Parts: sequence; C-alpha cells; structure tokens
Amino acid sequence: MGHVKEINVLIIVFTEMRDKLRKWREDNHRNSEQIVDVGEELINEHASKLGDDIWIIYEQVMIAALDCSRDDLAWCLQKVFTPLDFLHILLLQGGIKMYLIVMFCQRSTQSNL
Repeated sequence: MGHVKEINVLIIVFTEMRDKLRKWREDNHRNSEQIVDVGEELINEHASKLGDDIWIIYEQVMIAALDCSRDDLAWCLQKVFTPLDFLHILLLQGGIKMYLIVMFCQRSTQSNL
C-alpha cells in the first residue's frame, strides 16, 4: 500500500510542476528564477513523462536560465537542441528568442577564450 501512495504523490508533484510551468508560459509571467527552479527539477526527475511538452519546457527553462545568468543550465539545455530546432523556434516565436540565443552564443564564445 505504501508503494502505491508514493507513486500517487510523485504523479501529483509531476502534474503540479508541469501545470505551473504551463500557466506561467500562457500568462507570460517573467518569474525566471522560479521557472528555473521548477523546470530544472521537472526535467531532471520527470523528463521521460513529458512527451512532446519536453521541447517547450526546454525552451522555457533555457530562456529563464539565460535571464538569471545560469549559463551552466542554459548550456546543458542548448546541447539538446539541433540547429534546426533553433531555426524552428526562431520562426515560430520571433525576435526575443533570437536575441537570447545570440546573447547566449556570445557569452559562451567569450567564456571559451
């Protein structure tokens, strides 16, 4: 019985975190530190359960990580995306994403010098 209860708690936690990120995204909240905290845990603990939502969550957390100067996290997430993914994001989402990606690339090249 205890094992079933643990699984139910994990499902509730996963659902709450996923829904919280979705709400913040849909409401255009710029609470980057909270997004990084929730998103990092959600990706680390529950990535396999996210299905196609994983890509929008990667994007949301990567942008929040850049906003919080969490280059370490943004760099890890950047490795997940291919150049075609970045092109797709740019075409769908517009200029702010382009600015953030350029900013990230500039930071990473400066830190590698």
